[in-house]
Amino acid sequence: QALKGRTVAEWADAWLVDLERTAAAGTLRKRRSDLRRHILPYLGDVELAALTSASLSRWWTDLDATPGARKNAYETMRALLNAAVADDRTLLITSPLHIKGAAREARVISKFLYTPAQVAALADEMPAPYRTLVVLLADAGLRINEALALTRASILDREDGGMSVRVEASLHRVGRHLEAGPTKTAAGVRTVALMASTATTMRTHLRDHVTPGPQAILFPALRGSGYARDTALTRLLTAAQAAAGIEIPDGHSGGWHALRHYSATRYGQSGATTRALMTRYGWSDPDMAA
Repeated sequence: QALKGRTVAEWADAWLVDLERTAAAGTLRKRRSDLRRHILPYLGDVELAALTSASLSRWWTDLDATPGARKNAYETMRALLNAAVADDRTLLITSPLHIKGAAREARVISKFLYTPAQVAALADEMPAPYRTLVVLLADAGLRINEALALTRASILDREDGGMSVRVEASLHRVGRHLEAGPTKTAAGVRTVALMASTATTMRTHLRDHVTPGPQAILFPALRGSGYARDTALTRLLTAAQAAAGIEIPDGHSGGWHALRHYSATRYGQSGATTRALMTRYGWSDPDMAA
């Protein structure tokens, strides 16, 4: 009877507790925001097991939000229900999320593809301690919270004179604090070779902006020596984008993940195989590389 009466809001609370242990900080923040703004006000009091395709279609039709917000809300709803189906704390057997055309609409927003000149302009407009962050992401294609978890020990000088970055952690929100934890997937643990120009930029950054010691954070918060929050740095990136005169067209999104998209696209254009893309960018699914 307790499981039968469990509402969408109650399941969402339990699901978020699970995500706090496994999800990246950015993913967790997006899930919380989607639930608070676009899902729970409509469906929070509904019994989870009583959800139907019809009730979810009404939610989707009534959802008054931008295309990007609708995309995120749909993805969060799908993840919420799929988790409920796989969990014995609910009575949901199959997901009732069958909205004709919704998955296609959710794929409309695509990452904006920066040009090399725009990447250089972005780096130039960033505050000095974070210019190398833009260069690093545009080359190595790290996820932003992987990059913010890097320390001096993560930078490897190779015998051939080149440089690589060792990715072993990602930032996670624990209460009001950030901690280095596991990468988004097991494939996320990897060593990524850097271009010679990126290595030169990184050596200058290490000299000018990073404190001594192997555990010194490469890109700490502007104030203090702790980890930087991706939200704070996103505001800086948005300002740098405006200062550089870069306009993102409708139906596209920019930001830190667009730099990862830029890196992977350039690497793919240079002839990288699907396996090479998966290895470099920490993808466990070939579809992500595709």
